[in-house]
Amino acid sequence: MSHRLATLLLCLLSAGTATAQEHSTWRWSGPLAAGRTVIVRNLNGAIRLEPSTGNTVEVVAEKEWNRGDPARVRVEARMMSGGSGDLLVCALWGADARCDERGYSHGGERGASRGWRDGDIAVHFTIKVPAGTRVRANTTNGSITATGTTGDLDAEAVNGHITARPASGRVSASTVNGSITARTTAGPPGTLEIATVNGSVTLELAATINADVDLSVVNGTIRSDLPVLLNGELNRRHISARIGTGGPGLKVSTVNGSITIHRI
Repeated sequence: MSHRLATLLLCLLSAGTATAQEHSTWRWSGPLAAGRTVIVRNLNGAIRLEPSTGNTVEVVAEKEWNRGDPARVRVEARMMSGGSGDLLVCALWGADARCDERGYSHGGERGASRGWRDGDIAVHFTIKVPAGTRVRANTTNGSITATGTTGDLDAEAVNGHITARPASGRVSASTVNGSITARTTAGPPGTLEIATVNGSVTLELAATINADVDLSVVNGTIRSDLPVLLNGELNRRHISARIGTGGPGLKVSTVNGSITIHRI
């Protein structure tokens, strides 16, 4: 092997090593009283919600980074009201960053947000919650997925898709840049409030569903696999209608995208 070729291979290997993605895992678990809420706040990374067994909440946070300092991002979980209240789970960028049930603050530290804004450090949560637990999940850059949960869900993202397939419970989901998929199975559905700006919305509804729907788009189409009874005049941008005999409300809106109702 020539000296020039050996040098080139060494440079390529060094470059690959410098940019290799690294990982670390953080875990927490603890009991949660019935009727309490799990609040999850993230800035860069996905949030996945699943059902747990018993009354235990299980939190797994996978931290990923390339060149950034992972020590600048910490993950916290704490029980409020002296350990008997709601559970707050946060990924915090910078030593002065704080979060509570009202929101997130960088604490004025210069450069504290750089790690999540350039996407170098991400925290991906997988959280298992007890039956009937309400969840409020928020992330700036990342997806939110809920599968099989049985409590009310409030999911909010800025840049990311949301998939809500709970077994039961009310669903409120909003994002700016991303699509939303929401499912309600057989039986009376909980209220759904779905909104996105740049993205499509897919509702997955049982054939036996009874609901009142309010669907609106600006640049897109509305399509339904289920028969609907219109309230008022036909409007391609806004439909107020009844499915079956009517019932809980399903309110869906998007600006740039379509709305589709699928029968399941």
